[in-house]
Amino acid sequence: MFLTNGTLLQSGKYRIIRHIGSGGFGCTYEAEHTMLCHRVAIKEFFVKDFCNRDASTGRVTIATDNKKELIKKLHSKFIEEAKAIFSMNHPGIVRVTDIFEENETAYYVMEYIDGCSLGEVLEKRGVFTEEEATRIIRAAAEALAHVHSTNRLHLDIKPGNIMLGNNGKVTLIDFGVSKQYDEANGENTSTLLGKTPGFAPPEQMGNNIKAFTPATDIYALGATLYKMLTGITPPDSSSRACDDELIPLPESFSAHVQNAVGASLQLSRSKRPQSIADFLAMLSTEAVTAKVQSADENTVIEHSADDSTELYDTSLPDLIPIVDKNGKWGFVDKNGNEVIPCKYDGAWYFSEGFALVQMNDKWGFIDKNGNEVIPCKYDDAWNFSEGLAIVGIDGKSGFVDKNGNEVIPCKYDDAWDFSEGLALVQMNDKWGFIDKNGNEVIPCIYDGAGGFSEGFALVQMNDKWGFIDKNGNEVIPCKYDDAWHFSEGLAPVKKNDKWGYIDKNGNEIIPCKYDDVDIDNDNGLFSGGLAMVEKIDKWFFIDKNGKEYIKE
Repeated sequence: MFLTNGTLLQSGKYRIIRHIGSGGFGCTYEAEHTMLCHRVAIKEFFVKDFCNRDASTGRVTIATDNKKELIKKLHSKFIEEAKAIFSMNHPGIVRVTDIFEENETAYYVMEYIDGCSLGEVLEKRGVFTEEEATRIIRAAAEALAHVHSTNRLHLDIKPGNIMLGNNGKVTLIDFGVSKQYDEANGENTSTLLGKTPGFAPPEQMGNNIKAFTPATDIYALGATLYKMLTGITPPDSSSRACDDELIPLPESFSAHVQNAVGASLQLSRSKRPQSIADFLAMLSTEAVTAKVQSADENTVIEHSADDSTELYDTSLPDLIPIVDKNGKWGFVDKNGNEVIPCKYDGAWYFSEGFALVQMNDKWGFIDKNGNEVIPCKYDDAWNFSEGLAIVGIDGKSGFVDKNGNEVIPCKYDDAWDFSEGLALVQMNDKWGFIDKNGNEVIPCIYDGAGGFSEGFALVQMNDKWGFIDKNGNEVIPCKYDDAWHFSEGLAPVKKNDKWGYIDKNGNEIIPCKYDDVDIDNDNGLFSGGLAMVEKIDKWFFIDKNGKEYIKE
């Protein structure tokens, strides 16, 4: 059904590397820009239920004549959507770089995001901490605010459509079902209506979205946050309307997160936050400002939380990135005062005293006085961690210190942040670890790896997973089908399609007896002495002795 590896498009300009996945009306591929030797993603218009492909030529045909008008209309809208994404210049939205027609169908070319979807991460690791989850959701929300500023709804926000780059960057993808709304005449562009169970609100399930309503996307955003915190997909909104209750977040989560999630998942759209600014203010208990571009006016608007909220919330960062009506980024303090002017094309939160900013498609770092201490000259970059930051030039990654010195040259194919003094790097499709002097402490010999946690790192060899210590000793052999990192002294491992837990000596403390049935909830990490597991379609909490508690 999809193009074979090695297929050339645009007279050899692009070469297909592999098929990534297919949806209702498109196939997505990893590809290479052959002249620039640069990886890209290519989406092809292909309605699987109504289209056929000639295996030898790649040419696409319509299966039946009575579907030609529908395919023609969807083909046109596919191109319109690509143009719309191209116009949404925002660091948190996937970039479209090219569009063309070939093989009797259409294609658009996007940046290739080296990482995996939030859905895949949830499948692998289970739940997130509150801090991790809210950081990702805030980044996705800020990108969604930009989408809404164009009178457009995404309409398919879910973990699978939020990409987490290996450098930590959060990116919204898949605008295939998004809709543009005209103030006078209602919606004027659309493709297929997304109805992902658990994430789509009732009005979407009932095709009742005739006007621009940010609250529709906010429901999905709240559902995604709920999933990240609990590992559970909320009940389908149609079922909830028929008394299938949503279990509230446990009281172990902060009150403002409970309130934000509860408000976002109201069945009545009028009871939800009415803008991303309202959602972010509720999520952070921010009493002053969340500045975004209005969806219906070309002005910056300010939304305030309840007046009873404390003005100064110590849980907030000192400086908060904002975007103005011209799409430029700057920073305000907790009182809403503009400390660093809105002049950047992109910006991120401060980390270790420095913030990542973008100017003319290049990235650099500023301090809290707005001084550009590291010039905007890098093709890619990520926040400081343990005193060093990842930077990228010409597709290679290295590290700079806070003086801008490139202490580790940009020579690696990929890199992750430093964790416990070591950073994960990739060379020639193999992974290893370097120290802060650039010494290759653990050679690049592994097929896959994860960062150090509690003194151990997850590594893969010959499709099996194990653990190494900081000297590179394989203390737990690569014999497991899957695994995740240590938390509170135990790590989940999988063998023979069952999950269990091992300690740091490799002893199987909790036998591999739990099912991997629901791909979105296949394991959990220990937190507060408990982990969540599944057996015979039932969920349990288990303690470190393996005692089971039925999840109510």
